[in-house]
Amino acid sequence: MIVVGQGRAAEPIAARLKTIGRPVFSAYLQPDELSLQSLRGKRVFAFAGIGDPPKFFRTLRESGIEVVRERSFADHHMFSTAEVNEMAAESEHEALTLVTTEKDWVRLRLMPGEEKSSPEIVPLPVTLVFAEVERLRGLISSSLFEARSRKRRDS
Repeated sequence: MIVVGQGRAAEPIAARLKTIGRPVFSAYLQPDELSLQSLRGKRVFAFAGIGDPPKFFRTLRESGIEVVRERSFADHHMFSTAEVNEMAAESEHEALTLVTTEKDWVRLRLMPGEEKSSPEIVPLPVTLVFAEVERLRGLISSSLFEARSRKRRDS
């Protein structure tokens, strides 16, 4: 199990897994510093269709980004052209930069009818950083070794 962030929702499950000897790892999402630098000093309209949109908005604010407007969508939301155009008009009217998660940005690029005239939307890339990298590497290595050994025995 990988527990991402500081929330407490996963604690009961993580505790149960630990008692039966299953590995539990901690990790956090680290925003891309170059992307953050390009957004600092700008006023943004942030939107997200992920499991916890307020976490994305907090990440922006905690990174020194001025979030003026925000809009949340359900996880895996399939954006419509009308929604994107509405947010683009609002952001243009208020001189805001549209910012979203990298996950949502990819989905936006896959929208049918995506044209060159689509509004500029800035994605915020993040990297998953593990707290115990060596322990994770050990688990992966031993799992691969066991899988190879089983394959040789079964051959």
